[in-house]
Amino acid sequence: MRDARGSGTSVSGPAVTALETAVYVIPTDVPEADGTLAWDRTTMVLVTARAGGEQGLGWSYASAAAQTVITEMLAGLVTGRSALDTAELYVDANGGYSVGQAVRVAEELSTIDVSWFEEPASSQDLAGLAMIRRQVRPDVAAGEYSWSLADSARLIDAGAVDCLQLDVTRCGGVTEFLRGAALAAAHQLQVSGHCAPNLHAHVGAAVPNLRHVEYFHDHQRIERLFFDGALDPAGGAMSPDLDRPGHGLTLRHDDAEPYRRG
Repeated sequence: MRDARGSGTSVSGPAVTALETAVYVIPTDVPEADGTLAWDRTTMVLVTARAGGEQGLGWSYASAAAQTVITEMLAGLVTGRSALDTAELYVDANGGYSVGQAVRVAEELSTIDVSWFEEPASSQDLAGLAMIRRQVRPDVAAGEYSWSLADSARLIDAGAVDCLQLDVTRCGGVTEFLRGAALAAAHQLQVSGHCAPNLHAHVGAAVPNLRHVEYFHDHQRIERLFFDGALDPAGGAMSPDLDRPGHGLTLRHDDAEPYRRG
């Protein structure tokens, strides 16, 4: 079966009838900085997709401008298509140069006994990062700002990482996270899920070369505040609830509403 608007064979399934978006701005509980930037709030852009009487929920920690990208550019490409045809939808939604650029705009050494070194510039100097990797004992991780499979490939080809970071809220969702993990595995590398722990726990469980999930304070605080089903990392491990579908989270609208800005 071929979709007239698509670029290949589509998968039968209930059609997406609507994409609904919301923007939430959540103040931090303490002043925060990471060495390159200081912030006092976090913005979440949340999307609810409806199909066949069911709904799916996803979000990104991004600029509120992402809401405009979704409603004005992506919703028309997704609505009416099979909700199960995730790979084809991703290819078509990411195919336009203007869409890709808009998404990018919208998002906008330690001691030797430390086992992890995360470079702060997020792969802007691949040759320099590769040089550092050759001269330090800790494993080097990078890729948190990779927007595509091609970005991940460049990090790997440059010999710049021991562990590839992938962020499901930036790299293209679950579809591209799985492709990035497979690319890393082909080069005998592990992957690390960057922040948004309740989104990475489930996709990470499907990836045999996952090393760990970064448990970022802001994101875990927001996810526990907004959602039923948020996981508890007590003991240093998160275990997805297999009795709950998808990522297992349900939005508590009353708790989230005070923070809504769009």
